[in-house]
Amino acid sequence: MDEVTELTLTCVREFLSKQKLTASLEQLDLEAPRRPGAVSSRKELAKKLEIEDLVKKAKKAEKAGGKARSMLEVMSQYFMVKAAEGGGGDGGGGTATETSQKSSSASSSSRSRSARDDPERAARKAARKAAKDTERTTSAGSSGSGGERPDKSGRPSAAAGSPRGPRKRGSVLNAAAAEESPQGSPLSSRRSRDKDPRAADRPPPSRGGGWGGGGGAGDDRPPPAAALRGPPKSRTHGGNDDGGMMMEDMEVDEMDDFDSSMGSMSLGRGSGGGGGSSRFGGPSSSSSSSSSSSSSSSHPSTPITAKTAAAVRALIFGDQNGTWNKPWMVQNFDFTPNKGLEYGLVQKEGGPCGVVATVQAFVLKALIDGKNLKPNAAPSRDVLKAALAKALADILWGVGGGKSATVVLKGSSSSRAGAGPPGYKSDGMTEKCQLYVFSSFNSLHTFLTNGIAQFTSPSIPSCIYLVYSVILTRTVEGVRDDMDERGGRLMGAHSYCTQDLVNLMITGKASSNVFDGNKTMGEGKDAFHLKGIASKAPVGLLSLFEHCNPGIIEVGQNLKSPDVPVWVVCSESHYSALFSFSSMLSKGPVDVYYYDPLGRQEDVYRIAVDPDSTEPVPDEKDVMVSPIDHCIRTRWRGAEVSWQDGVDPVY
Repeated sequence: MDEVTELTLTCVREFLSKQKLTASLEQLDLEAPRRPGAVSSRKELAKKLEIEDLVKKAKKAEKAGGKARSMLEVMSQYFMVKAAEGGGGDGGGGTATETSQKSSSASSSSRSRSARDDPERAARKAARKAAKDTERTTSAGSSGSGGERPDKSGRPSAAAGSPRGPRKRGSVLNAAAAEESPQGSPLSSRRSRDKDPRAADRPPPSRGGGWGGGGGAGDDRPPPAAALRGPPKSRTHGGNDDGGMMMEDMEVDEMDDFDSSMGSMSLGRGSGGGGGSSRFGGPSSSSSSSSSSSSSSSHPSTPITAKTAAAVRALIFGDQNGTWNKPWMVQNFDFTPNKGLEYGLVQKEGGPCGVVATVQAFVLKALIDGKNLKPNAAPSRDVLKAALAKALADILWGVGGGKSATVVLKGSSSSRAGAGPPGYKSDGMTEKCQLYVFSSFNSLHTFLTNGIAQFTSPSIPSCIYLVYSVILTRTVEGVRDDMDERGGRLMGAHSYCTQDLVNLMITGKASSNVFDGNKTMGEGKDAFHLKGIASKAPVGLLSLFEHCNPGIIEVGQNLKSPDVPVWVVCSESHYSALFSFSSMLSKGPVDVYYYDPLGRQEDVYRIAVDPDSTEPVPDEKDVMVSPIDHCIRTRWRGAEVSWQDGVDPVY
C-alpha cells in the first residue's frame, strides 16, 4: 500500500468514526487493515497533508460554536469554497467560519445562475473546473501527495493550490473534542508470538472485533488520567504500537495520538462518546442492550477459539462444559454510595468474593499510592473509577510477568469460535469473547481507563471476564504449571474461588499455597513439591485458617508484609479486605479498616491494633471473639484488638 492510499484510508477512518458509521468502519478494517507504523498522530497526519493552518482555523471555528468536522470534511469544505471562488485564495483560506459563509454565498450565487443557464452545461463546466483544480493541486504536491515537492530551485515548498499557507508548528486539530480527557487511548500493542511460547494458546491476531456491550452514560465517563499517580508516568504509549484510532473525548492540546481519536465508537465516554452506540462506554437506560452489537474497537482483537474456550472452562470448573451460576453472572465492579465507604466495591451475592475482594485490595492500593485515600475524605467518583482501571491493569500486568497482558471482553453476537473438542457444549458466552493483547503497561492502562464503564456496567458480568483475562494472560498451561496438581481447578465447592485463583490475581502465579517459597514433601520418587509465594506481594493476605490450624497452615511474610498495608482477608470461607493509612506497621499502635463487599456495610469499621499491649488475648471460652480479630493477630501476634467508634465487631 503506497503512502497516498494509506493517508486517504486514515482520513476515511476518521470520517467514518465521526459519523458513527461503525459497521462501515469495521468492514474497512477487515478489508484494509491498518499496518504497523501507520500514521498514529493527528499532528503527523496534518503535517503529511500540509493542512496544519487549515485545521487550526477549523478548530477555532468549532470553539466559536461551529460544527466539529473531521479532516476529510475540512478539506472538502475548503475545496468547495475554492472552486466557487474560481481557485483564488491562499492555503490559509480564511477562518472556517468565513469559509462556511463564503460557501453559502457561493452556493446561493450558483443557484441564481442556474436559473438562467443550461443546467447540463453548468454541471459540465463545474465538473471541468473541479477536475482542473484537482489536477493542479496533485501536480503541485498537495494534500494527496503525503509530502512536499521541491520547486524549480530544488527547495521544498508548499504546494501551489495547497490548502495551507506557510507551515506553523504546535497546533493539533481534534474535530470532536469532548469536555474532559483521560490521558489518551490505547495504541495497538502486539506481543511477539515468536518469542513467547505461551502465545501458542492464542489464535493469530486479526483486525476488527469490539469491546462488547455497554453504551455511553454521562455518569460513567472515566476520569482525568492525572487522578492517580504511579505507572504509567509518561503520557506516551510504550511497546510496539500499531496505529489504532479514536476520535471523540479528548482535549485538543492534551491529545496527540490519532489512535485516541476514535472514542466516539470504541472507547466512548458519556454523551460525548456517542451515547448508547459506544462500544466501550457505560450503559445508558435506553441503549445498554443495543450497544453490545456496536462496531469495532480501536485496538486489534482476536475472537476466542472453541478449543481455547473449552480449555478455559475445564481449568475453571474441572469440566469443559461447566457453567457459571447466577451470582457470577450478575457480578460487576462498582462502588457503594454509602457515606464514608465510597472506596468499597459491592458484591451482590455469595460466590465471587475471592475475585471481588482481590480487586478491592488493588483498588485500595491504587488509592493509597495516589494519595487519594484519607480518613474522613471521600474520593470522587472519577478518582474511584481511575483507581479501578489502575487496579485491573496492575493485576493483569502482574499476571503477565510485566511483559504482556490479555483483556477478555464480550464480543458481538455474531462471533464464531469454530468447532470445539468432542462433547463440547457452548455456554453462549465464552465462545463470543474477544481477546485484546497488550505488550506495554501504558497501552493496557489507557485501554482500561477509557473503557472502565465496561467493568462497572451492571449488565455485564465483568467479574467473569476478568477471570478469563487473568487465565489467558498467564495461559491455561501456565496456570496448570503453577498449581501443585495440574489437574486442579480454579472454582471450588459452592462456586467459591480456590486459593490458586486468588494467588494468581495477587502474585501473578496460581500457586496453591500461602507459605513463602516452595516445599518438598517426601523423598526420591515419592517426593511431592508444594508451591508457595516466591516474593513479596503487592497486596497481602491474612487467613483464619492459620489461626485454626497453627503449625499446619502458615501465611508467609511475603503475603503478611506486602508493598502497601492492604490485605485480602480469608475468614469463614469468605474473602474481604483490610487496610491501613499508616506505613509504620511495626511500631506501636495502628488503626486498620475492615471492609466486606458482601456485608451490606453501612458503617466505617475502624479497628485499633496495639501490638505492644500487655493486655491478655481474650479467651474464646469466656468471650466471643471476632474471626477478623483472629486474622489480625496472625499478623500482629498477641496484639490488643478493639473496634472503634461504637461499632460492633463482625462475627
